[in-house]
Formats: sequence, C-alpha cells, structure tokens
Amino acid sequence: MGNHNIRDTFHIAMEVGFRSKVPVLFLSNPGLAKTTNLSLWAEEMGYAVTTLIGSQRVREEVLGYMINDKGQAATLKPDWFDEVIDNHKKGKKTVLFIDELSTAPEDVQSSLLQLSFSRKIGGKDNYLPDDVLIVAAANYKENLPPQMNIMAPTLNRYMLVNLTAQDMNSLVDEFMLDEDEFNSEMLKFDNIEITDEMNTKIKDLLGTSLKSLFSAYNVKDDAGGNTISAKAKSFDGIYDTEGDVYNFVSGRSISYLKRVTKAIVSTGLHNQITANIELRDKIMLLVYGLIGAGTCTFDAQTQKKYLKQLKESYMSILNQLSGQAVKKKSVKIDFDKLTVGQAINTWQLHNENPTQDNFDENFLKLYTKICTQYDIKATPFAAFVKQMHDNPRMVTEFIGDMQRIDHLVLLLKECDLPSLKTFVEKLNDIQTVWEAYKLQSMMMVKG
Repeated sequence: MGNHNIRDTFHIAMEVGFRSKVPVLFLSNPGLAKTTNLSLWAEEMGYAVTTLIGSQRVREEVLGYMINDKGQAATLKPDWFDEVIDNHKKGKKTVLFIDELSTAPEDVQSSLLQLSFSRKIGGKDNYLPDDVLIVAAANYKENLPPQMNIMAPTLNRYMLVNLTAQDMNSLVDEFMLDEDEFNSEMLKFDNIEITDEMNTKIKDLLGTSLKSLFSAYNVKDDAGGNTISAKAKSFDGIYDTEGDVYNFVSGRSISYLKRVTKAIVSTGLHNQITANIELRDKIMLLVYGLIGAGTCTFDAQTQKKYLKQLKESYMSILNQLSGQAVKKKSVKIDFDKLTVGQAINTWQLHNENPTQDNFDENFLKLYTKICTQYDIKATPFAAFVKQMHDNPRMVTEFIGDMQRIDHLVLLLKECDLPSLKTFVEKLNDIQTVWEAYKLQSMMMVKG
C-alpha cells in the first residue's frame, strides 16, 4: 500500500461503511486530513458532501423544528436535510458528514446519535435515502478543552476508526506526496454477491468465534478472584486513550460486526489478506472499533491479549470465507496451571472451527486433564467433596468446569468424527457420574 497508509485506511472504512450501512466515526489528532480525505474520496466516487458541524448547531437544527401548521403539529425540516433530499432527486449520492462531533454539546450529540442510528429526523417518514452514507469525525480528547467529551452511547452508534500514522517517517512520506502521487494506486473493490449460503456461513463462523472468545474472558482472575469479562464495566474513560479508542461489546456492536463482515467479503478484501499484512491491520482497525472491549473489566495487559486473540480469530474467519484457509502452525498449550474450565476455553480459542486436524496432542492433553480431575476412579467422590469443603472456592470452579465439559461434549458431537466416539463416551460417563453426585456434594459442602 506504499505511502498511502492513512488514505487507504480511510477509503476501506468508507467503502465498508457504505455497503454495511454502519455509520463511521474517524478519530485522530488534528491535521491528519480527515476532511481532505473525505472530499477527495467523495469526488472520486461521485458523492456530494453535506456537512453538519456539531459545535455550530443546536438540537433543532439536527432533527428539525416542531411547529404548529394550521392546528396540527408538524416538523420544519432543517436546511441540510433538504439538501440531501434534493441531491437524491437529482440522482446524486450524499455523504452526510458530521464534523467536530467531540465539540458538540451533549443535547446536540443526543440528536446526532438519534439521527445516526434511526437515519431519520422528526416527523413522519422523514428518512434519509438508502444511498446516504453517514460519516463523523472528531479529534482525540487530549486535543480538546477538558470539558469536551464524546458520550459513550454516541460512540456505540458508530464503527470507530483510529487514524494514526504508522511512524513519523511514514507520516512525512504520505504528506509530502504531490496531488497526482496522492491519487495514484487507488484501491479497487470487487462487488461479490453475498448469497444465502455465504450469509449463513458468515453468521455461523462469526457466532462460534465470538462465543469462544467471550467465554475465555468470563473467568476468575487468578490474582484476586475477581471476575474478568469482555462486557463493559464502566463507560467512563472510553474516549481517553489516543489511538486506542475502542467500542465496548454490546448487542448493537455485535450486530454491526456481522454487517461489516458481510461488507468486507463483498469488497473482496478478504481474498487479499494472506499476502498483505498491512491490509490485515487496516481491517482489524474496523473490528477493534466495534468490539475492542473498551472500558471492560480486565486490565490493559489482558486487553492486549484479548485484541491479539480477536485478530487471530477474525483473520481465521476471513481466510475460511476466502477458501484460502491457512493451516495454523500447531501451538503447544500449557494446561498445567489452568482449571479444567479455563483449559477447555483455551483449547477452543485455538480451535474455533474444529476439524480432524485439531484433535492433536493439545486435545489429548486436555482430555487427560479432565479425566485426571474428574474420573471417579482417579478422584474418589468422598475425597473430592472434602477438598471442596476445605476450599469453598472450588465449588464455583467445579460448577464452571461441569458447564464447560458439557459445552465441549456438544462441540465434539457436532464434529461427527468417528475418531472422537471414544472421547465423547468417556466424557459423557464423567458428566453422568457427577450429575448424580452434584446435589449431594453441594449439601455436604454446605454442611
């Protein structure tokens, strides 16, 4: 991608935003050409640009004025809306550009939030045309007066894209380009049809991968016994860290990710990631901007690990959708310091879509750990209950382990591989025995 790092990131986000109908919010320091890139992209793609500057509008100028029209409540449409509708009537597509979002007062942000999500202003049937692309821009918080902020609910209505230079050398190279050089080597996007079969595959792969990822981050922290989760704990601080402003996981952001994934596949970009490391990084900026787990309960170090595993999972999905799946180099997993539940989570995280190849040495080690811990012949019932009585924390661990074993058995059954029959039968036996003892063991512990 040469000297066009920021430009190409911008173009990918714009194309994916248009195809997915997910609003895009570009975040950066001042002077990284957000407005210039938008104007050049719009000119290249045949879009008109209608601009709403957040700091220069009041609430009514966003959603319209309520007026009395001959005794009936009516909406006086704002000027920008008339401009968009006029463009549509002329056959001209429009980018609705919401600039300076971070300097808009909270009541204006609330109006812009409603507009971005519902794609309509006040009154009946005042919807934006389907060919309107909503794009917003804001500077990072440290570039603004301390009282200015973007509300978390506003951020969660957008796909966040952090525009940052790779390094100072690349920044110099890109902004030293002449106009003809800047407009050279423009990205080309395919127009791949998303069939019903492909749509189902995207949903299945994405659903399985996210469940595995999130379950791995819903465990007990060994350090203090505190629950760590990808779910948002607090919305304070989501806009604080330059270059790393990531959305919290929500139903909306998961739904947006599905739409964004379909859009990425429709562009054909997923067919290029094997040979293009920079492209992978640019795609992941969009993914992090949706489910980067901003303001989650785990610390910065754990979030770094989460983002790494999210990237591995998502790239695996795109590889499978391209039909160019690359077999991962086998990684030896150390299960020794993990509980059974954590061990199952870890194994699944490395094997989101198990095939015959996944049931290797790591699976045998996992299976051995489960049998060593819960095979009634290896761990007599009375001795195990005494351990739980002496250490009440084992009760929660035990319940979690049983749930994860149940999930693992269901996964193995879905694989429907003859070679797994013996493993499934043994795990079923373990489940049956402990289900019979569970109530009795709980009563003995409480006693």
